[in-house]
Amino acid sequence: MRLKIYITTFCFLFTVFCFAQKSKQPKNIESAIHVIDETVSDSITQASKKLTLIEFKEVFEYQQPAYFQLVNTWLFHAEKKSKLIVYYEKLGVYETSHIRKILLNAYYRHLKGKEISHDALVAHYRDIEEQWLNEDKDKLNVDTLRGNYIPEDLKDCFSQIDATCPKEVRDDIKSWDEEIFVERAHFGLGLWIINTWRLWEGSRLSDFFNNEGIYQPNFMTDIILKGYHQYLNQKDVQLSELVRFYRKVGEKNAKLAITEREKNFAKFKQNDVVYFRYHLNQSKQEKAQKIATCFAKGKVLELNAATYSIRVRVLDICDDDSILFYDNAVYDREEKNDFSNLIKHLEAEKEYWFNFEDWEKK
Repeated sequence: MRLKIYITTFCFLFTVFCFAQKSKQPKNIESAIHVIDETVSDSITQASKKLTLIEFKEVFEYQQPAYFQLVNTWLFHAEKKSKLIVYYEKLGVYETSHIRKILLNAYYRHLKGKEISHDALVAHYRDIEEQWLNEDKDKLNVDTLRGNYIPEDLKDCFSQIDATCPKEVRDDIKSWDEEIFVERAHFGLGLWIINTWRLWEGSRLSDFFNNEGIYQPNFMTDIILKGYHQYLNQKDVQLSELVRFYRKVGEKNAKLAITEREKNFAKFKQNDVVYFRYHLNQSKQEKAQKIATCFAKGKVLELNAATYSIRVRVLDICDDDSILFYDNAVYDREEKNDFSNLIKHLEAEKEYWFNFEDWEKK
């Protein structure tokens, strides 16, 4: 009850969160805390002192989009790494989720008048990431990733879901039609499966499906869900039939995607006037659209159907740094090679090869 009261109070108090001024980009933990102090009202500061750490995290991390937005301006930058990201990478912390947790814990201790213990927080998450790096070196074989057990096959998946779902939930699932269950569970249990068992990033479970010819994590999830429903209803789970079905679905989708792409590419002709789609830098697009004449415009000079690419001469832009069209920001954590400077902007009267989908016809 006390937590609900505090959350309600915070929802009201955070209406005074002000972003009228351009958000300052802190360069270290001290300046980050200073900016939060300047942003958060005194009433919120006082109320925070009454919260436990769990309550504080609940309020700031999940109930307040304004705080979330402030921190996002520090962790995600359209064109280059923020000063805060660079600061933490130098300390050995690369995951934005970990940086967010460090900021939250440090700010809570700051409000409580306690020592921030920033070095200890950094060391904790740096050790976790070092462990992750070691895990990933053999991620297709190990049975645990990120602290979660990874099933080795379909039968093992069913055992793990059994251990996760209470009996009453399993009984409900049994009573549903198979397709209805898969549809209902895809974005719930299905997402949990994808994220926890690391089907996108790679794990021994994704490798199991890869060896069966299934490479799309959403298909892996649906096979698990379908199979689990059959297993609960004591049916004979035929993995080969499920795999055959989803391989056909994948082949059909791939053909449709190619057909759609060819159809869209065919709309472009030599000498067409085209407009840039601002796919890498939305903030610049919004800035550009404030001026009626401030759109990136080009002329198609050549087409390459084999690579779905077009050569475009840029005719009109706002200014030389207004439109980002190439960003190869890559950081090799082991080699410590920073390639984040490989960022290119459009320049008027110059010619470039593009994926045709970077441009559109009005």
